[in-house]
Amino acid sequence: MDHGSTGTAAARNGTRRGRARRGTRGGIALLLAVGALGGPAYGKEPKDATPQPPPRRIDAALATSLTQAVETASGGAFWGMVLVAKGGEVVFEKGWGTSDRAGKRPNDARTIFELASTSKQVAATAILRLEQQKKLKTSDPITKFFPKAPKDKKAVTVDHLLHHTAGLDPNLGVPYAWKGTLETYLETVLTPPLETQPGTAFAYSNVGYALLAAIVEVVTGASFEAYCRKELFAPAGLVDTGFVNDGARIASDRAARRACDDCLDEWTATNWWYGWGYRGMGGVVSTADDLVRWDRALRGDAVLDKAAKAKLHTPALDGYACGWFVGPTDTGTTRTWHTGGVRGFAIQYVRWLEDDVMLAILSDGKSNLFAVERAVTDKLFAPPKVVADLDATGFEVSEYRAVVATEGVAWVVERDKATLTIRLRRGDRDLAVLRAPRAVTARLATELEQALASSRYEPKDEPAAMEAGVYFGVLGGTGVKAHVEEDLALRVLPSYRGQTPAGEPVEDPRAVFVLERAGRGWPVMVKMNPMATQALLDALRKD
Repeated sequence: MDHGSTGTAAARNGTRRGRARRGTRGGIALLLAVGALGGPAYGKEPKDATPQPPPRRIDAALATSLTQAVETASGGAFWGMVLVAKGGEVVFEKGWGTSDRAGKRPNDARTIFELASTSKQVAATAILRLEQQKKLKTSDPITKFFPKAPKDKKAVTVDHLLHHTAGLDPNLGVPYAWKGTLETYLETVLTPPLETQPGTAFAYSNVGYALLAAIVEVVTGASFEAYCRKELFAPAGLVDTGFVNDGARIASDRAARRACDDCLDEWTATNWWYGWGYRGMGGVVSTADDLVRWDRALRGDAVLDKAAKAKLHTPALDGYACGWFVGPTDTGTTRTWHTGGVRGFAIQYVRWLEDDVMLAILSDGKSNLFAVERAVTDKLFAPPKVVADLDATGFEVSEYRAVVATEGVAWVVERDKATLTIRLRRGDRDLAVLRAPRAVTARLATELEQALASSRYEPKDEPAAMEAGVYFGVLGGTGVKAHVEEDLALRVLPSYRGQTPAGEPVEDPRAVFVLERAGRGWPVMVKMNPMATQALLDALRKD
């Protein structure tokens, strides 16, 4: 999983064999500015209790519909737990499989899973609570907390770490099983030079969130975990949320096994590796019920005040806020989410702010998590009606019934009070006419903005250029003219990843506009360089 994965290409799943890249400078003794780590206990871990569960109002018809949606999207292979809450009431909950290897305990709303990168919202919330308590500012440079960091880190702020814009090498890190001290970790990760200037580019960084956890310890003089228990979990009313290797939870028979082919029998959500190779970026353990409580806490004022919550959900580059991805829905409301992927678990936690809905998918990652989320979302919220008219009559068509054009291709955007119409033209002919509710405009514009912000395509000022493909093979039939209005969606992807007919991987840094047909593929795919992407964005934003 891309941004949502806890591990990076170089430091994933606790088994990385490479070493953190070091700069040309000699080793430095990085000193902490305040406090002693491992200092005063900030709160004891809670005992394994039987709490009052969140209120239930199970909708039988919805339960049947969502159960079928999950099983269809996962090919009948889903393992884990799915829970939906509306207004703080659980309206759907279902577990698949068992949490123990003996097959005696079914997964349910109190099964303990590891949250992997979804844990980042905990580190971010801790930082914002410290700011609320006037113990730091997110505008502070990190050298305030790590005063002997190299000179190139003086421009890095806490805010940059929160938004993955610090300029740190995204491949930097140490194995999750690394047992070193914080002082050694800081030297390891702060010595290498920055990849980009702070604030100029989004690059998902696990190390950045470990540094946020270190800042919590510097400021409070207590452990990161102790601060989170007292200042976040307790006021939020969480009863099963803690960290990997919390003593009470290691012994709990509710801790889910790590479901991977090479996982050891003793590995569970609570019994695994945890240290400065993983702290802050992952390692939080929780249950579906506690994620309901966490959602309610973040909507209220028990943990963060109004200003802090606004900052928590305000995105910077690539739609990333503070521990959350944020973007508009097709109806103009706000969706926040984070994905987590680590050995044995995959998580998707989604909150629709104005709609007061949350979705927790806690799984082993062997099913397509995003397909499951989309299937559930389509049942919770009616998807926008997209209609497509495709016509390649008179154009050169390949043996696969595809038309590919690299010259003379342009977008024409039209809108009336209710409808957004996007025409893909070649010369004076429409290859595709795509119609959707006008409200979809905001989401598409946001996705185009995110694609531009994260673009790796050079040169950025190259004249607008597009490569368009219309693929009739994915629609069935034999013709090259079609009217389609079932299971369609419009999407913008920041880049293209696919494979050749021979199975070789293909990557293309251009943004990709697609017409997607659920379960069948992309009848329309248009690759756009930055100037073409900007032109479409401008057309969508034009009054």
